[in-house]
Order: sequence, then C-alpha cells, then structure tokens
Amino acid sequence: MEDKRLAILLACRHLLEEGHKITMDKVAVVAGVAKGTVYLYFESKQELIMQTFIASIEEISDVMHQTAVSSTGTSFDRLTAMVEVHYEMVRGKMLLLQRLFSTEPGIFRRPVAGPPLVVMRAIERVQACYIDVLTDGIKCGEFRPHNTQIIATAIMAVIQNFSVGDIYWPHDNQGKVIGELLQFVLQGITLHGL
Repeated sequence: MEDKRLAILLACRHLLEEGHKITMDKVAVVAGVAKGTVYLYFESKQELIMQTFIASIEEISDVMHQTAVSSTGTSFDRLTAMVEVHYEMVRGKMLLLQRLFSTEPGIFRRPVAGPPLVVMRAIERVQACYIDVLTDGIKCGEFRPHNTQIIATAIMAVIQNFSVGDIYWPHDNQGKVIGELLQFVLQGITLHGL
C-alpha cells in the first residue's frame, strides 16, 4: 500500500517539476495506478499537492538528521557537513517549489487541516539538528556561548535565501557559497576565528 502512495507522490512531484498543471488523472497515469487509487490516498488535488510538499520537507529533515548523527570531527566540521548537505537538499527542491507556486499559486491559501503543523515539525527537526551541534560546540569550548535557536534559525534562513536566489542568479561554485555562509554566520560564534 505504501508503495502506491509513494508512487503517487513521486508522480505529482515529477509533474510539478516538469511544469505540468496537476490533475488527478495525470498523476494516476504517471504513477501507473487507477484514478480511484489516487483518491484512496488523497481526498483532493490540494491534499495531494500539500502532501507532495510535506514529503519534500520531510526528506530534507531525514537527510539532515542522518548527516548530524553520522558526521564526525569537531563541531565546526559537523556543522560544515550539515550546512553543505542542507544547502544541496534545499537547492535541489527549488525547482519543485518554483513550479509548485507557478502552476498552483493558490494552493497554500486554501485551508487544509493539519499539514502546516506537519511542515513545522519537519522544519523543527532540522533546526534541532543544528541546535544539537551548536550546543556540543559550546560544551567543548569550540563555540562561544550564544542562543543556539537563533543561530540555527539564521543558518536555515540564509540557506533558504541562497537557494531561492539560485533560481534567479545561479551559483557556479557551491563551495564559494558554503564558504561565505559559514564565514558570515559562524565567525560570530567561534572562539578562535575562522
């Protein structure tokens, strides 16, 4: 059953990324399922699109958590790895988001019960990964004491803004972007400069 739901979500994502207007018929064809099966999992087109968006946010959250727990080295090394992965993940979703808002501009204006809370929880999980590494850096004396929630939020906001900027002004050198981001945000929290 979950395989069909995933196939439907992936089909919707594919159609959005290709710039197609979403219909339940098109999604069913691309997913290789009957239209009724799409409605079995999603009550409406709006719910399907919202769940596609939520799945993308949850994917970022899952990858960030995995990076946070598997990264080794200093807190700065771990934070650098997380920023790099986060930037690439968000950057990779920008086409989906751009197409989502251009093909379905009203989707987030229509109330759909529950999904905003799910999105916030996924975003909070990403923030918690940053807070944990920042807190570890403070404990080991690598970072000066600071409000980890504010710094985590700032890192996430800068990554989001750099990624959105990629749509209009593509960055040829991701390393330069990451380096500038780390310099900008982290120079204020490290004890020994960058």
